[in-house]
Amino acid sequence: MPEKPDSKLGAGDGSVELTPLQLIRWIDTSPDLGYLRDAADRVQGRYDSTTGQITFQRPNVDTVVSQDKGFTKTLRYFFWPKANSIRGKSCASQEFDQSCGNTVNLMAVSTLWDAITTYPLIEFALTDFIPVFAFPAAIGLSLGLTAGSNIAGKESCNRTKGKRGSARTALFIFLGLSLLRTSFSGVGLDILINRAGITRGYAKELVGQRIDETALKIEELSTFQNPVLQDFKAACDATEAQLRDLQRGDLRWDSTFRKARGSFAQQEEMRGKTPAQVVEMWGSVANIPGDCNRQVIQQQLDNQAADELRDKLKVYKKDQDILSPYSFLEKHFTEDFETKFVESEEDDIEIREGGELVRTAIVQFYSKLTDISKIPGLGFSLFGMIISIVLSGGSVLMLRSKSKSEDMQMSFSDQMLNEREDLLNGYSEKLPISQARRRNAD
Repeated sequence: MPEKPDSKLGAGDGSVELTPLQLIRWIDTSPDLGYLRDAADRVQGRYDSTTGQITFQRPNVDTVVSQDKGFTKTLRYFFWPKANSIRGKSCASQEFDQSCGNTVNLMAVSTLWDAITTYPLIEFALTDFIPVFAFPAAIGLSLGLTAGSNIAGKESCNRTKGKRGSARTALFIFLGLSLLRTSFSGVGLDILINRAGITRGYAKELVGQRIDETALKIEELSTFQNPVLQDFKAACDATEAQLRDLQRGDLRWDSTFRKARGSFAQQEEMRGKTPAQVVEMWGSVANIPGDCNRQVIQQQLDNQAADELRDKLKVYKKDQDILSPYSFLEKHFTEDFETKFVESEEDDIEIREGGELVRTAIVQFYSKLTDISKIPGLGFSLFGMIISIVLSGGSVLMLRSKSKSEDMQMSFSDQMLNEREDLLNGYSEKLPISQARRRNAD
């Protein structure tokens, strides 16, 4: 049978009626006082058969003060917020705190998953700048983004009057960070578990580039599109045009002829020699006398170079089918192999520059993602990205839904906070009086 209230405190609409039973019920049902219930459950009783009295162990006086103190708990709540951290302190029910806990847990899992999947990408992006500190810097930056996302997520729930704009901004920040990290989550996982495959893909890409460059060079030389040859041809055409406009008896004809074809003695000196011998004679094509002579020699050299490249291209295409990309580069493009790759302590070949590894991983991942036939090759990386998408999307939706709920708005209500403070003051003043009366009655 419930106890009758002993008295009425206050006056007007600020008055409250209190009993010890009400205080016990409040402690028993308030989500914020769960730590007090846990502490009470741990208190041990002792029965004295002689006196028939029961005594209880004195509870720790630091229970209230230290419940959320300490470096470990502070660090934990930084990356895994408490359930009640997204709501206000005015009022709450156990059911509402449980639903807030579900939202917070999903948000924390989402941000931590993004931290795990993106830190390899950050690490290798920093390797070229701070090789020794790349790993701790990547961990710190990744966890910093995680903490920032959690803070933005918590701030997005307070949509009380005057704070709706900041709550909306916080939600957009959370969404933006989630989208950014989600878009690279698959790439980060690929770097983490498939670095050897990325390196092989890069070597294969490099082989294809060198073969394509060779084919393009052959076409350029064969069609007289070499820029150097084009310059010599333009100079020869201009000089020949000047020569055609002059009469043989014109004093300028002789100098223009020598400019176009060199002197008769120089022509005789070059007659019968190979292009290489002519170049050796004058040191370079540019030093050969006569604009048109330079054009002729350069064209002959280009034809020879095109023939040599055709022979090489045949060998390249043959070796491309029978050699690994690494062996191909080491045999035909030694400089590329030595400058772009490095052998690790485990005898694995890796891309030398971290930035190039990141660029290659991004290109390979999204090229496979946009090609249906290659999507199965992404394996766990794609699965990890899908997890990130689901977690991030779910977090945003739950945070937005929770922020608009009536319980959330009431938890930030100043009116509810004032009523709660009045009630607490009444409890603290009424309890000693009620306890004294109860002892006297006994």
